[in-house]
Amino acid sequence: MRRPYLFIAPVCTLVIILAGVLVFHRKRPHQLAQNEHSSASAVYQSSHVSSIHSTPAYEPDWDSIPGALVRVGMKSKVGVLLDDIPEKDRQTLVDSLLLKEKTFWQEKAKRQIHLTSLRLSYRNDPKTGTKQLPLPPEEIWQIAIHGDPVRQNINGHDTVMVGYEFSGILLTDEQSPGESEPALRTVGGTWKESFWFPVDPEFIFQRTGFACMNESEFPPGSMDAEESDLFYDDRCTVEKKLSNTGCHQTAMPDESCVQVLDMHVGKVEANMVFERLAWNRQTASEVRRGHITNPDGADLEPYAEEFRQHRFTYKYIPENSCTLEEQCVGGSGWRRLLQFPTADVNAGLKPLDIGFVDYFLKNKRSVVSEHGVFEFSACHQHYHFSHYGTFSLGEESNAISHKNGFCLQPTARLANNEVSPLHHPYTDCLNQGVAPGWIDEYKMGLECQWIDISDVKTGQDLPLSFTTNPDGLLCEGTPIVNAKGEQLFQPTPFKTAKGEPVDRPQCNFYADWQKNNTDSYVVHIPEKADSYITDTCRDGLYGLLRNCGFTNRRATSECQPGKKVTMRCHVPSGSPTQTVRVCEASRVLQAGIPCTYNDALASKTVDAEIDISFICPSARDSRETGGSYSFLSGPLIPGGPSAEVTCDAGL
Repeated sequence: MRRPYLFIAPVCTLVIILAGVLVFHRKRPHQLAQNEHSSASAVYQSSHVSSIHSTPAYEPDWDSIPGALVRVGMKSKVGVLLDDIPEKDRQTLVDSLLLKEKTFWQEKAKRQIHLTSLRLSYRNDPKTGTKQLPLPPEEIWQIAIHGDPVRQNINGHDTVMVGYEFSGILLTDEQSPGESEPALRTVGGTWKESFWFPVDPEFIFQRTGFACMNESEFPPGSMDAEESDLFYDDRCTVEKKLSNTGCHQTAMPDESCVQVLDMHVGKVEANMVFERLAWNRQTASEVRRGHITNPDGADLEPYAEEFRQHRFTYKYIPENSCTLEEQCVGGSGWRRLLQFPTADVNAGLKPLDIGFVDYFLKNKRSVVSEHGVFEFSACHQHYHFSHYGTFSLGEESNAISHKNGFCLQPTARLANNEVSPLHHPYTDCLNQGVAPGWIDEYKMGLECQWIDISDVKTGQDLPLSFTTNPDGLLCEGTPIVNAKGEQLFQPTPFKTAKGEPVDRPQCNFYADWQKNNTDSYVVHIPEKADSYITDTCRDGLYGLLRNCGFTNRRATSECQPGKKVTMRCHVPSGSPTQTVRVCEASRVLQAGIPCTYNDALASKTVDAEIDISFICPSARDSRETGGSYSFLSGPLIPGGPSAEVTCDAGL
């Protein structure tokens, strides 16, 4: 069965620079007055952070609340694939890997375990009565490494690998396990979910393309190589046509996910085993996670751990791009972007319910669109919720942009307690909402999940802020309904893009509901030559496929657009192996673009002298006329010995 997926919330930005501060053509959103409450009755990890305006936590009497415990476990193998490493350099890397501490392999195991998230968090089959079976929060995962790593051939692939065992405990309400999976209705009941994994969880997109990527209900262009775990689905097969409801809508692979894993990475099979345990209050208290702010209704707050990371990148924006129409950027052409993820957790005890949205454009009645809460975007061909959130960079009151949403849906269970269910009814974008203890995530690789900093002065430290539900169009409290249970609405000062009125769902907002709706931390704006491609790599990323650890050679070379170019690169005799990546250059910026592996014109390793051939970039528009390129270089093993790479102008 095709499982429908996810959310997206583009960030719309129109940029002006004033005294080094990012300024947007939109005033700070209207703030609900307290009397209106009663009448209406969100790479780098920053060390400079500011706290969320906290709301006092509500502590239930846990001893009086029935609960259930489910042990989750899996045995698997994880490794580092050596196929991409030149033969002469492999043994040196092998020797290094065999000496790695267990923590290195535990981190590798975590990345493999994360590949189960999409299937488990969106598991839903009305025919069998099965629903979501999410993993426990990562902070209570236990990963035991079995034995020492060994060099091993798997499916014809050269690897260094190790075995591990994962375990954790789900804590939820008494009925959830049996409602999520009938086999877990009684103590002692077990259920197995079988998975095929890449033995090496890194570089999945670089190695296998779209074969293992499930793009269902994502807008085209959402796939990001650094966040492929968000899309990974080992059940993806070769489909008859591209669509937004199947695995593939960007490109049609010729092989299934399992086939490409076998061919290009090496695969391992493992079972995620769920076992219903006898109720034990001591165990429950040890694994209980998540705080509650509103015992009587819903409450959204930013999830700081997700928001407080970011990266810098360059992206070409065509003149006909929807990102221009929706003011995600300040202009067309190459733009420098500050990308970051956001996530909202429902910290209340009740669902934040939105209801039906005509996501697939079947012309069905939608209450939220009739009241202007959701409005149709002709460019994107789906509905937008224009009041979902705001981003700001800088401290001026008008340094702000807004974040459109169109599918508010639980993507992961953050809480682990007796009042957070394992399942929810928001299984696709037709029925939207966020369950208690669950989060709605927006990864940094998604389109418009950014602020355009093309004209922002470098070297500054600026506060980056995210505010969820700034205009109060989501009910953080108790909805007000009529005798038939239908949502009531009231007028607002807001208008849709067509000038039509926007009505707010009536709500008894809980006291001080806005105090925990904003998170902020300080971001350093680096030099313009820098991007995440030139950042330091985390341990475990080796070879040509990585998108980190490169030095940007800003000098550009000329070529004839559309014609083959061959340039000769060399390193001094006896130098360690280096990597070279050829990238498009921008005539407007007069510099090379630090490109990813998948966007590169060519990528090669150099240990003496080598010819690198590629096609000269063609014109993109009247200003970016093509015919220009540059290259990046770096050691084969990030952090290893480097050498000067010299490349002659291509012929």
